Amino acid sequence: MLINLQHINKVYQQGDRQFHVLKDINLQIAQGEYVSIMGSSGAGKTTLIDVIGFLDRDFAGSYEFNGQPVRQMGENQAAALRNRHVGFVFQNFKLIPTLSIGENIELPLLYAGKRRKACRPLVEEALAAVGLAGSFRKFPNQLSGGQQQRVAIARAIVNQPDFIIADEPTGALDSATTKEIMAIFTRLHQQGKTLLIVTHDPKVGAQAERMVRVADGRVVDEGREG
Repeated sequence: MLINLQHINKVYQQGDRQFHVLKDINLQIAQGEYVSIMGSSGAGKTTLIDVIGFLDRDFAGSYEFNGQPVRQMGENQAAALRNRHVGFVFQNFKLIPTLSIGENIELPLLYAGKRRKACRPLVEEALAAVGLAGSFRKFPNQLSGGQQQRVAIARAIVNQPDFIIADEPTGALDSATTKEIMAIFTRLHQQGKTLLIVTHDPKVGAQAERMVRVADGRVVDEGREG
């Protein structure tokens, strides 16, 4: 099993108050699955993907990634795991405006220790995969919102991660652009990528092969397409 969460609980302390944001979460995701995590604002979706994406290891319970326990890792181990195995796509793109499109995409490769010369063909391949071939030298402010999200997806896949977490990837896009972006995710899934799409939009969530609904910090429903 790629991702195996067992009895995950997460509590925040603010002053003398405690907030129990994840409550006994049990969730398994296999290699190659396309899963949407759905729920309203405040349901616990973001905290859950922070745990899954190795951003938060301060939780109770067991998380095994490819059979490897995550909670006991040091920060350097977790950072290496995050860079090598996870690609992140965010609602607000998180592109660095002073870097070209190509330079934004090659950052995960440089963090992984690859030489810049070796990065270029991998970046060009990722750009072609999202329909932006030949855009290496453009800058983010020269692109539309939809094109910037394509760049963010290219950055997420350039390192060939084991899975991709997309957090409200269409939240800032119009309906036509949303369809284009979701078509890219569908193609990636067809190529064997493991995808986790976090969304409050039922139309977006329904495009996954499996929907996980989160409410009040709990998994309340899981369903598969068909």
